[in-house]
Amino acid sequence: MIPTLLQFRAESGLEFSILATCWPGAEAQVTEALQLPANKVRSLERLERDQIIEVVKGCGIVGPLELLRELADQAEGLPGLATTLAYLCLQGDVKTVVSGEALNRSMLVNLEDLIGRRARAILGGLSVGGDAGMRMQDVAAALGLPTVDVQRAVVDLAAAGVVAEVGADRLSVRPPALRHALVRDTFFAGATSLRLEPLIAAAPDRGQVAATLVGARHRGASIPAQQLEEVLESAGSSEAWAAYAWLGREETRTVLERHPELLLQVAQPALRHAPDLTIPRLLERAVADTRSLSSTPEHPLRLIDDWVKSALPGTGEAVARRRILCGQVADWARAGHAPEVALQALCSVLSIGFSRTTTDPGLGNTVTFHQGLLDPEELEAIASLWSDVLETIRATGVPDWRRVLQCVEQWVYPGRVPVSIPDEVYEVFRRRASGMLDDLARLAAERPGVLRRLREMAEDIGHELELETVDDFAILYPQQDLENWREAEERQAAAVCELAREWVRRTPREVVPRLEEVEAEAAAAGITWPRWTPLLCAEIANRVDRPEEWARVAIDAGLAADLVSPFMARAVQVGTPNWIAIAMEILGNPGLRRIGIEVALTEPAAPEELIGAALGVPDGLADAAQFLAQQGRIPEGGLRRLLTHPDPKVAGATAVGVWCGKPKGEVPESIAAEWRIAVVALDEDEYWLREILPCDPSLARDWLLAHVQRNPFRFIEISPSVRAAVDALSTGHRRDVLRALPEDFRNDQLVAALVGDDLDLFRELLASGRSNRARLSPLLGRPDERWADKAVVALDSGASPEEVVAASYGTGYSWIGNISDMWKEWGSAFEPLLEHPDPRIRQVAEIGKKRAEAERQRALARERAEKVRGLW
Repeated sequence: MIPTLLQFRAESGLEFSILATCWPGAEAQVTEALQLPANKVRSLERLERDQIIEVVKGCGIVGPLELLRELADQAEGLPGLATTLAYLCLQGDVKTVVSGEALNRSMLVNLEDLIGRRARAILGGLSVGGDAGMRMQDVAAALGLPTVDVQRAVVDLAAAGVVAEVGADRLSVRPPALRHALVRDTFFAGATSLRLEPLIAAAPDRGQVAATLVGARHRGASIPAQQLEEVLESAGSSEAWAAYAWLGREETRTVLERHPELLLQVAQPALRHAPDLTIPRLLERAVADTRSLSSTPEHPLRLIDDWVKSALPGTGEAVARRRILCGQVADWARAGHAPEVALQALCSVLSIGFSRTTTDPGLGNTVTFHQGLLDPEELEAIASLWSDVLETIRATGVPDWRRVLQCVEQWVYPGRVPVSIPDEVYEVFRRRASGMLDDLARLAAERPGVLRRLREMAEDIGHELELETVDDFAILYPQQDLENWREAEERQAAAVCELAREWVRRTPREVVPRLEEVEAEAAAAGITWPRWTPLLCAEIANRVDRPEEWARVAIDAGLAADLVSPFMARAVQVGTPNWIAIAMEILGNPGLRRIGIEVALTEPAAPEELIGAALGVPDGLADAAQFLAQQGRIPEGGLRRLLTHPDPKVAGATAVGVWCGKPKGEVPESIAAEWRIAVVALDEDEYWLREILPCDPSLARDWLLAHVQRNPFRFIEISPSVRAAVDALSTGHRRDVLRALPEDFRNDQLVAALVGDDLDLFRELLASGRSNRARLSPLLGRPDERWADKAVVALDSGASPEEVVAASYGTGYSWIGNISDMWKEWGSAFEPLLEHPDPRIRQVAEIGKKRAEAERQRALARERAEKVRGLW
């Protein structure tokens, strides 16, 4: 074309400019044909993904997000290609675009013009390796081509931007959509197909081969299921199996049956294509999994809940998914499987809202949270599932009423969803919730705790429940009165005292079982406040003649520690003969151990046998010691024993308790020596070190020396405790620590902090026999005026300019934002030193600035690639 235009211009005498576009690989030919100087050649950079999205939107495509993301993925920075693909979509040819056929056709027409028809075969061979790529010689051998021919073609392909280097010896085809289409058309095109097996055998990453074949299958390749599954099995890649499950129901069935261990990894596609096969498996996996759903995205029930709630309103999916789940949970409950799992899953069945997250189709660094209520018609449809839900609740025997109450709470309190709710929608919730509460009240007729919660919810929506109240439960766990809480507390406390006067006339074997029932009922209903059972036990304990008998019965019943404690304290107070035996016993009970420890450490009459047993408990001693020491309840002898305890955690906790006691920060002289030893043994994570160490520089020195000896290589960033210790040190103390550091100590941060800007300390460090890295640690960080003074000292000691720069940069860094900006700041920090009067410092500045710029350019190239190809 170009020679023809040139000839026509010459023969016609017309004056016109010729603007020629070409792939980068053809640049030399076009330049030579037009006889252009270098300043007439323009190289166009690929656009960033965000810019490509704007190009696509400018063509008229504004959604859905999945299509925008697909177009950006395929265009990979080429605006012309993005426009072509967008145009095809607007013409109704979305299927051709999504399949990769349009990309394949558009790219290969140009590439075949550039390097001939062998482009397709070579690209197809390289595509097999996926993101991990293929070795050029392996592709040449598999295709039966001379390596030199393949190399020549690859150079042109790389110039065209469709082949990228991966590692030292591999090449990968980009974008993935082109890769998948090439594999489809090269190896699965019927009689003209090339053999795939040699390339699979030569591929460096079988998992990437499997992912590529799955991608090709997704874009229409007729890959036999057996062949694809054999590759997947040999790859052993959970990511590839998950991609396979996305293909459809039968593929999902295959994954679930062959690899049940991958259930959680393939849950999303499995729930999409085969929820009836997946939900029972997830319910089974949830048995005995007590982790919180809110903080455990991989929890089986969380996966189900996310699937249910990700259905958007108005699509029909929201109700359909809840119906499917309702049926599956009902079958699960009727089969006698774990009822607590069924009840928890029912909360998802009755969920009233939707929630999902999306990332922008461009760079992908913007996450959008979508949440709200479903449409009123959908809410009515979900509420109509209540009768089925209620039958399932009955089938479980209701072992956990808290889950049942959670199901209904979302209908009683829809305002917890952060959206504006019209009055007519509120009326839907109120009406439906009232019916649910009535049904549950009949089911929970013998459960006072549950009835109390139901009554509270009913009152909140203006609904009246006809309920009978069990008096003692209502006294011990009354309803809250937030408006007149002071008067309510006085009234409630008086009622509890009256109940205590009545119950004290009964035997402990009559009272304790009832207490146990009340506590269990409150726990079942999720009621924690107001809780008056501790006051009841305290009132009873003060009135009985044999508190040890009450303590014994309470312990045997497994009552909570705060209910046993009043009886135990009273038994010690009156000096009952067997209080020591009881205290010894509860030291072996993890739930009551704290009571035994308190008695042993605070009771003057505690025998050595009890004290020794308390000091030897496996856990709980440190927390108790800190609390009791802070309250000033431990005698001096006990404090001394705790401060010298063989477990440094116990000793340290006691030291902290002493420090935090009243008056705060004052340590009795009689235990000061033991206290200091315990503080020195404290770990750096202890918060109170930040207050303790600055008050005593010599203690800070001793703690720092001990800590360095315990953890010579632990420091990465200096912790607040270490910083507090260093800041408290005098020059002499800093010198002591520096001299005591181990010979192989390699924490640059700490050494730099110890030296600070003290040039004399730096000279002493430079004169030591330590390694260059340790001696130059004080130069760590971006240069400033004081840094230059230290650099002069280092150069005077014999360090080279290169070593000084290396010490400034250190061996690691942390940064938020673009790494290129960090390197730019490093370069800017060296600039003022280019005018330093010392020529050696000017040389250091030149080396430092040059290094920063080189790192910046590398970072810019990586960031540019991310902006073109995306973060994920």
